[in-house]
Amino acid sequence: WLMIPTHQKIAVSLVGSNTYKLGSDVLNVVFKPGAFGGQIMSSALNAAVQSTSPELTPVSCQSSFLGPALLGSDLFFTSKLVRESGRTFVTKRVVGRQLELDEDFAALADKPVVFEQTTAFYRPPPQNYSSESTALISPLHANFPAPSSEEDFADSESLDELMGRIKSGEVERGAVYQMALGMTAKLAEKDMETVVRVPKRPCPERGYGKSTYYVGVPESLATNTKIVLPYISDGMTQVLACNDVLDPHLSSWPSKLTVWNYSMLFECNSIAGRSLPYLYSDKRWFAIEYTVSGARDGFGTGSTRIMDIGGPLLSTATFSFLLLK
Repeated sequence: WLMIPTHQKIAVSLVGSNTYKLGSDVLNVVFKPGAFGGQIMSSALNAAVQSTSPELTPVSCQSSFLGPALLGSDLFFTSKLVRESGRTFVTKRVVGRQLELDEDFAALADKPVVFEQTTAFYRPPPQNYSSESTALISPLHANFPAPSSEEDFADSESLDELMGRIKSGEVERGAVYQMALGMTAKLAEKDMETVVRVPKRPCPERGYGKSTYYVGVPESLATNTKIVLPYISDGMTQVLACNDVLDPHLSSWPSKLTVWNYSMLFECNSIAGRSLPYLYSDKRWFAIEYTVSGARDGFGTGSTRIMDIGGPLLSTATFSFLLLK
């Protein structure tokens, strides 16, 4: 399973003892002055993977955004072993810090932590391992249908096409969602190198709280499926999903909408490796389904499921976000 991504958006380079750098020149600009959370999570996971034995595979990661990762400064990830439970499980903790321009690397340990991630790794049994435990995978889960198929994917539209249907009155969406849609169309492909499409059917009612998107990324970005999943999950589609449920209740863009806690579970290799990736137009495509609550007292929660198009479930995640009007 171990293929280390070399795409600049999530590639990290070793610069010290278990310390890796993500250069400021590749930080995505989503909401200034902070960098894009999905990129930070995937890069931290990449650092954890590189500092761990290749025999181990990540099964979960818990991320907390403790402060903004400011644009213009390199981001450094330091990976440390938390616990090794026999030969089966290993837990790593990765913290992210930044240095001021021209600041000495030795000062890194004294800088405040802006990001923290705890990743659990599992050592899969040998391929020739035979056990009744393989029968514990339910047929329903082993054949989990994505909420889309290749036929459904063909019946999808670009963000510009969706905006056209909104402006014509065919689809009802308010000013807040339209602003999020315009921002996604502007930033996703240009800054994040992702392409977003929206299923035409069914089209949920405004504020329904459940939405599905198709996200395509360069094949070089998806060389390791698990590492790229946080990148595409906590992205502009998440902004759309949150603002879709908030849209009926807001007349203007909130002064602050930020994810501060993110927990992701990865499916085991035997399931996630069952289907071939869906490739189209030099991109690998995923289906992402969001379920988002409201934001009572400025605090909201949501969940995601990511699937290969026409394939199995790859990961599930829950997240918390803060909203200030």
